[in-house]
Amino acid sequence: MHYRILQTIKLTIISLCLSFLAGCSGLYTHQYQQDHSRAWNITHSVGMYDLEDAEVPSDQIDRHYDHMVGYAIDVAYFSTTTTSLAMSLSDAAAFSVLGLFTMEDGHGEDSKPIAWVPASEANTSREAHDWIHRNLVAATWAGMDEMGIEEPVFNYRNQLNEQWLIEDSYETQVWGKTESGMECGAYIRTFPDYLSDKGNMPAFFNSTEKGFRMSNNDKISYPTYRFYCLADGNFDPFLQFAAKISSNLPETMFLYTHQMEAGDNKIPPMVHDHGKILLFLVEEG
Repeated sequence: MHYRILQTIKLTIISLCLSFLAGCSGLYTHQYQQDHSRAWNITHSVGMYDLEDAEVPSDQIDRHYDHMVGYAIDVAYFSTTTTSLAMSLSDAAAFSVLGLFTMEDGHGEDSKPIAWVPASEANTSREAHDWIHRNLVAATWAGMDEMGIEEPVFNYRNQLNEQWLIEDSYETQVWGKTESGMECGAYIRTFPDYLSDKGNMPAFFNSTEKGFRMSNNDKISYPTYRFYCLADGNFDPFLQFAAKISSNLPETMFLYTHQMEAGDNKIPPMVHDHGKILLFLVEEG
């Protein structure tokens, strides 16, 4: 009886906290802002309001960036050239993009999934959560296969916490090595309680369908997606891995990665959009 009372109080407090953070999430509708980048619009649609665009003079924008689709870089281009993708992104960092994201916590230090779930894929928020986690695992597995990783180690845990005020969460870890010996892997943690009620999908999906969103605005236990594939301070394998993972995600799911630095190499915050990198850049003026 004591345990049931604690669980009831816990769930009530969590519900109140989430309502405060999400702000009537079931009725939430993100209106696409044309004066902001696609990366900004995607992240703000799930509550990542601390991320902002950098204004850049048009003559300083690298020719590889497709500004027509929100300053995107097609990762596939770099896989067929000798040009370093990480070095090109270092140019973006020189636009003072990194300076905008030097925050001590929250989205300045952690990477995470961004997800909307069409109502055609789930009837309840719990089903929507399971759909997200399942697709993250499947896309990661596919990305590792495309990186040439054979027989990766897989560890999945559906953790049902019974501690005071700790939400239930799903955790998955997977890792392995390429033929050259480079290790790649991922850690996924998602929370069923962080899915909204059913509401309108963002207009940039070109859909009038209802759906659920995974809220990313909590800076304590928001969804986490950490992955790695780094060799001697070179970010190119990591970015190639991210592109392969995102290419295998459903249309309404993306990956966000925070600013990173290894030696002289720096990469800015970005959204991985199905094989393309989206930067938080807008043309000055």
